[in-house]
Amino acid sequence: MSRDIGEIEAIARALLDGGADVNQAGADNTSPLLIAVVNGHYENHMFTIEGIDLAMTDQRMLGVNDLKILRLEYWDFTSQETIAKIFPEGFPGFALEHAAVIETSLMLHAFPDLVRRDRIPDDPPANFPPYDVYPTRREWVPPSGVLSPAHGASADKGKALMDNFVRDIAAALRSEFAI
Repeated sequence: MSRDIGEIEAIARALLDGGADVNQAGADNTSPLLIAVVNGHYENHMFTIEGIDLAMTDQRMLGVNDLKILRLEYWDFTSQETIAKIFPEGFPGFALEHAAVIETSLMLHAFPDLVRRDRIPDDPPANFPPYDVYPTRREWVPPSGVLSPAHGASADKGKALMDNFVRDIAAALRSEFAI
């Protein structure tokens, strides 16, 4: 997926507009503008960084020097203890966790009525070489788009993951934002 500069600028605008709205809700409007961006889709990694860079540059040009943005991917907060609970047979790695056990478990915990268990594919795990080829070799990805089986997913695993993420992401926010 590619994004043009207009889309990247739209991400920057969304960051600033959302953050400004939150900041204006403060009692004195003298607090620094603090924004947390939680990326949950790996392919948006670089676009969020570009959007943040544009937002920071734009705000500095406007004389706003107290903007602080924390950007993270939630999966980076998965503890080894949680991985051992979720994957007792061995962890396939985050690269193969697209629509697999982690994401399906989180959905089974948070929004179980939206998970169609009968449509979870039986595709084997994708097997990627350690390089990319362009144009993309579509045959490397199973037709379902699921890169690793999700049949081991459960609401209990989703709760363990969610508890891990809430605890550790909250700690990062408290640390970086001094809250």
